[in-house]
Amino acid sequence: GYRVIKDGDWYTVCEIKETEAAVSNNVVNAEKVEEMVIETLKEAIAADSELAKEIEGKSIEVEVEVKPVEVNKSEKETIETEAAKKVEDIKIAEYIDISILVKDADTDEEITKLSAVKEVIKFTVEVPEELKTGVAEGFERIFYIIRNHNGVIDVWETKETDGKLTFESDKFSTYAIAYKDVKVTELPPVGEGNEGEKGEAEQQPEI
Repeated sequence: GYRVIKDGDWYTVCEIKETEAAVSNNVVNAEKVEEMVIETLKEAIAADSELAKEIEGKSIEVEVEVKPVEVNKSEKETIETEAAKKVEDIKIAEYIDISILVKDADTDEEITKLSAVKEVIKFTVEVPEELKTGVAEGFERIFYIIRNHNGVIDVWETKETDGKLTFESDKFSTYAIAYKDVKVTELPPVGEGNEGEKGEAEQQPEI
């Protein structure tokens, strides 16, 4: 319950009251996430004397939040440009923000955000309604998750199951749901060197 923080030539003894974590409905395995987030917060407090002073004696809530977000023009251009270098003809449908918020439990005031945790957290997000239909005959829709963390753009292909996309991450900032429609080529009938299944996407995306 107490932490000793060295601040220059001074030492501060901080009392950390009971900490609770809340996670959004978009997070898989909430119990594991709560433990990991709280441990990450404790390490952050031990390493940051200013954060320790801010939290000292307070009851803390940690909230993992997933929500749609509007991004500024500069960030949008960066994400779109870098994503297109990794996957040709990729289209962004929706931007989302994933944050780990540290709040004062009594006032609900935000104290800080955690930008990373030690292990990945699994998230599930809904496919935007407009993307659930409208795939042209002979085409297959491939979904992607794009992450912009401190200017580094990552693009991951992800599977759609029951209208949802699942992915994992240990860093938290701006994300985007993206897609690409690729033409599917049918293989020859059974008996001509195959099992009669449809062929894979004509163009394999580069990740």
